[in-house]
Amino acid sequence: MGPDSMDSPTCLQKGACLPLGGQSVWSIAGKPDTRPKILIATGMDALTDFYEDRGDSYNAGVRVSVLLAIANALSSVELSNATSQVVIAFFEGENWGRLGSRSFVSDLQNFHCLQELSREDSPIN
Repeated sequence: MGPDSMDSPTCLQKGACLPLGGQSVWSIAGKPDTRPKILIATGMDALTDFYEDRGDSYNAGVRVSVLLAIANALSSVELSNATSQVVIAFFEGENWGRLGSRSFVSDLQNFHCLQELSREDSPIN
């Protein structure tokens, strides 16, 4: 971030660093198809890393826990005949201008594979 005397709040005030790291995560229930999608999402970051706001850290944990509980509940429901598909997402950078969800939307609009693989050839299937 800078010299040893530089702390996170000062760095952010001076515009000398970027506040985002990590990865957003998303998954679709079932095999992707042409049905409309329902996105259930939450931010998984907290301001606690940069400010002494403990409440925000607890809230981030609650948000993630609730969305995991929703995903778990949906996993026991047969969704193949539903009119929509469910997408679950956990976004980083939501406390910093919705960076994770904005990046997700940008990827949806502009993404293209540099090298497409068939599902059988993919190392993670």
